[in-house]
Amino acid sequence: MKLKTMILKSGFWYAVFFLIVGCASEENSEPITFEEREVSRMSLLIPSDSSHEVGAPSEIQAVRGGFLVYDYGVKKIFKLDSEGNTLLSFGSSGRGPGEYQDVLCFWEFDEGYWVFDYSSAKFVEYDRKGNWLEDHPITFDGFPDSPTRVEVINPEQFVIGSGGKEGSLLTLVDMQTQDIRHFGGSVGEYAGYNPREARKAILSGQIPAGSQNEVLLGSNQSGIFSLQQTTALLEKYARDGELIWQRSIKVPAIEDLFDRLFEENRRRINRDDFLLEFIHARRMATNEGGVAILLNTLENQPVTVVWVTDDGQDGTIVSFPEIDNDLLGLTFTISADGSYIYFSDALDGELYRAEWPV
Repeated sequence: MKLKTMILKSGFWYAVFFLIVGCASEENSEPITFEEREVSRMSLLIPSDSSHEVGAPSEIQAVRGGFLVYDYGVKKIFKLDSEGNTLLSFGSSGRGPGEYQDVLCFWEFDEGYWVFDYSSAKFVEYDRKGNWLEDHPITFDGFPDSPTRVEVINPEQFVIGSGGKEGSLLTLVDMQTQDIRHFGGSVGEYAGYNPREARKAILSGQIPAGSQNEVLLGSNQSGIFSLQQTTALLEKYARDGELIWQRSIKVPAIEDLFDRLFEENRRRINRDDFLLEFIHARRMATNEGGVAILLNTLENQPVTVVWVTDDGQDGTIVSFPEIDNDLLGLTFTISADGSYIYFSDALDGELYRAEWPV
């Protein structure tokens, strides 16, 4: 990593350009202006050689009074304040009640915390002191075997990508009534991922059918955010599934990304190696002010986050040249009050912070 010193101030510069959006719905396809900023200094909260309790930070989520971090080494969830001090730790690994195997994401609500256990297909609920309250198994028909994203929008409902079922992009599930609602327009037809068919598609210059409907998900009090991974189309929906707006985030940092992915994946097919995903972004984070997206930038590009305001009217592109662009282990979140951005690097075991310049 480049970050080896403790620096507390952020520096950034400004530029403005226009991006004309081409969307599926003319009614909602307004152009968006992106302002560009660079954050050149950061604060290293937890160095890799630290004696801090958190040694292998992976998933990270801003909450009131700080943020949650999942440590995949000790299999615990920590709540830290804005300076990285531990306020609370909870959870344990296992297959029993109140335990989890693989944590994919978590959320804070008034009553406490919810954790999604990827391997056990369940939500684990804790109170605000970290005491286990209840397990919520996911039992509805059609839940995918390997969900890439799940977003709990309140203790009764969650959203997942529908993969194109019934021509939809997203599925809203009511955990109390088991009601299921599909909404949003799919990018392609419903198809499971087939490695052999994926290779054939790539060699013919096409995105594999099983990847076309992949999404990133997030939410706040005003709605649900979805990023179509193969089109870079960001959408906001009301909680009843009604489309509010659409915006393209295909900014210059990822303009030629898929051309490079096709080239690299063809080389990987020839040497029988694993394939890279056709995705425009790695992570999404939200607060009441809007939505932030960590782009899937190439190695010669800086780590870049796109911010779109809650009303979809304004955007900012924020680059972080001081962070090594190794996105495989990088996660991020924006503080609830919009003051800071936090990054965790699971590969190097570091956690750092910068002033959020938006």
